[in-house]
Amino acid sequence: MKKINAVLSRRLIGILSGKLLRIIVLFLFFGFFILVISFLWQSLQVKKINIISADTNISGLSVFNGKNLLLIDTAEIKEKLLAGNIYLKDLTLKKIYPGQIQMDTVWRIPVARIINSSTPLYIDSEGFPAKPPPDPDLEFLPQIEVTRAVFNKNKADWRVIKAVSLINELNKKEIGVDSVGFSSSSAHIRAVVDDSVEVFMPVTADPSYLSASLQTIISRFRIEGNFIAKVDFRFDKPVVILKNE
Repeated sequence: MKKINAVLSRRLIGILSGKLLRIIVLFLFFGFFILVISFLWQSLQVKKINIISADTNISGLSVFNGKNLLLIDTAEIKEKLLAGNIYLKDLTLKKIYPGQIQMDTVWRIPVARIINSSTPLYIDSEGFPAKPPPDPDLEFLPQIEVTRAVFNKNKADWRVIKAVSLINELNKKEIGVDSVGFSSSSAHIRAVVDDSVEVFMPVTADPSYLSASLQTIISRFRIEGNFIAKVDFRFDKPVVILKNE
């Protein structure tokens, strides 16, 4: 009887030892698995942001803090960064594994300026605020004369858009622009171009058509040795007033 009990005891101990060993091995396996997952998760967190731009002063980059590349929604973050940086025209975000973000930026370049105070507001080719260079000499930029220009996230003030469109079209015709302004009722536009020529036009005028017409008028009168003081497009046919009249 004692021998039987001893044999049973040894078998029981063997069974328990085997189960315990399997539990220990399984525990070690899962522990190792968790450590590997944790290491991989940590390695995929954003550790560096490479900004490809001459100006790296971008606000809102804290949005990447503690973020994992696998969980980052680049489209959502792009919208947040554009909303928080009015001088940014566009940007591209690229994930570089294991833990980097590459950011390509496009800044708004000034083509005109609004002066309603001591500090000019620079405007880009789409009519949105633009960031001037660090030490700019931008006095040569055309001046847009408007009051209470209004900008929002997706749309610029319609008067600024109109003025910038006119400036762009005149520049294509190699006609320099000094200023573009609006009447008090915003019914017509007054622009001052090369050689102090005043140009009046209805606010509904097509900038492309008007610029081509103005180029033809200025060229024709210069060939004849005449200098223009004023061109008025508010009538059925342009009215031209010479400087010696």
